[in-house]
Amino acid sequence: MGISQLYVLSFCIYMAVSIFTFMLYGAMPALFARVGLPPQYSGYLYMSLLPFMISFLYASFIETYRKKSSLAFKWLVCLAQCLLGLCFFALAFLDLYNDFIAVFCIFMLMSFICSFSIVALNGVSIEESSSSQKAKLNAVMLIASGVGGVIGIMLCLILCEYFSFAFCFCVLGVIVILSSIPLFALHYPLAINLHKQSVIQSLMTKVNWYRMFILIMLIFPLTLSISMSSALLVYIGFDLQIVGILSGILNCLALLIASPLAYALIRRLGLLVALRIVLLGEMILFVLLSMNMQIWQSHFVIVCGLFLAGLCFGAQFIFCYTIGMQWCEDSTQSGVDFAFLRMSENAAFIIAGVLASQILGIFISNFENLHHAEQYTQIPITLFFSYLLAHNGVDSHVGQGYMWLFGVSAMFLAIALYISKNITIKE
Repeated sequence: MGISQLYVLSFCIYMAVSIFTFMLYGAMPALFARVGLPPQYSGYLYMSLLPFMISFLYASFIETYRKKSSLAFKWLVCLAQCLLGLCFFALAFLDLYNDFIAVFCIFMLMSFICSFSIVALNGVSIEESSSSQKAKLNAVMLIASGVGGVIGIMLCLILCEYFSFAFCFCVLGVIVILSSIPLFALHYPLAINLHKQSVIQSLMTKVNWYRMFILIMLIFPLTLSISMSSALLVYIGFDLQIVGILSGILNCLALLIASPLAYALIRRLGLLVALRIVLLGEMILFVLLSMNMQIWQSHFVIVCGLFLAGLCFGAQFIFCYTIGMQWCEDSTQSGVDFAFLRMSENAAFIIAGVLASQILGIFISNFENLHHAEQYTQIPITLFFSYLLAHNGVDSHVGQGYMWLFGVSAMFLAIALYISKNITIKE
């Protein structure tokens, strides 16, 4: 497979998967906050990402099947993409509140389907790209994630605000199925007869566990804070339309901007130096955000801080994936080993999402009784930033909850910065 086709393949798959994942942890907390559900309910949704975390356990079966023939890989990714779209249509027949268990089960199934695509794609990406191409390939994946995030958060919340959940899920389903069309036209790599793909071998390799711990510590602090960022925007008074637009900017446009910036930083300074600079910047950022929640309570600082956190998240995506792929380059079962290392990302998202919702739940037990900031409703978009600069103030319970959340993130970033000194890769 040529590198240009690999870029197209990666873009289509990551965009579709990101529509689902960003909708899950970007749009759903905002919708829950809007209807008055406690933050702990968002933690239940994050548990539906468990198939991503345990995908390593069946990665050897996926990789063995993928390498049987080029046709096997083609139908694996194409079928998974189409099934993901059909799941969105199934959600359109359910009520988000009354059918919560059914919605949760479908989210679990969607996570399972997405994990098949990602495991197969990552195996091909490691095998079909050189060390110098991996950073650019991960930048393409990040851009696709940003586009998927805009659809999964911004479009989802806007459609829910003006139409309904059913209409929103139907639109998302159509987009995902349309994104599968280019996959049928690509020329897929021939079967590669390598060694037997073994989960046990990855589990018995001690260095893999150490590397996974490092990656968790790099990802966890950011996911801890941004997992409940859309809920914060609701708590300070934004309606769903503005939350959708801001979330698209903070979580998705930031990824699109971070992609070329991180790639340029890596080329100029080297991967490890760039990583440490970004970690230090993240730690300073979250200290300032923590202070802001108690001292200034500026809405402008909150929005700008979350945007910068989105930039850092995008950079961390490139850093961690590039490091992980380079660690697996010389492995005889690179796809399985990388699936094992990717457990770090999934574990960080699940643990951070559950922990963040529990931390906030200690302080925010009843959203209906909170003292709301002045609502940002019926504001022309041209005047939005002038309103944003002029407003401050956060409910005391919300302020305390997010102060602790940002503070804990800064503490873990200090640990991650120290650990980064032990990372060794081929520059």
